Amino acid sequence: MGIKDFEYKSHTADIEFVANGKTLKDVFCNAAKAFSNSIVPIEQVENKKEELVEIRSESLEACLYDFLSALLVIHETKHMIFCDFMIKSLRRDIDPIEDKKGWYLLCKAYGDKLDTKKHSVDAYVKAITYSQMKLEKVNGGFRIQVVLDI
Repeated sequence: MGIKDFEYKSHTADIEFVANGKTLKDVFCNAAKAFSNSIVPIEQVENKKEELVEIRSESLEACLYDFLSALLVIHETKHMIFCDFMIKSLRRDIDPIEDKKGWYLLCKAYGDKLDTKKHSVDAYVKAITYSQMKLEKVNGGFRIQVVLDI
């Protein structure tokens, strides 16, 4: 049996997950799926709508934090829940406005409007946290650990 895309860890008050992937794009997609799945089981979500997420951040960890936070903002403001993600670009970049080196992410997020008649809401995520956040290279791939404030 292979490594799971993501799994949840025991946490006293919040939600903690670990996501795995062969590439940075894979592990970011799996972290996004774990985030979405913590709100509503992603198998209940249909791929009906698409949102474009574009992030520029100073570090790879900040890019992860900003990406998941952007998904939370879309969830809260547009009442969207996502089931799949396609990262079109994840690369080192120079911010054209501030002329600083950092990371750039462009992702298409697929899902649907949250509907409590067909989606069972498991948790209400308040925020993504830097607490215990890790992004590490392991066994020819990558692993991300994130704690969500609920």
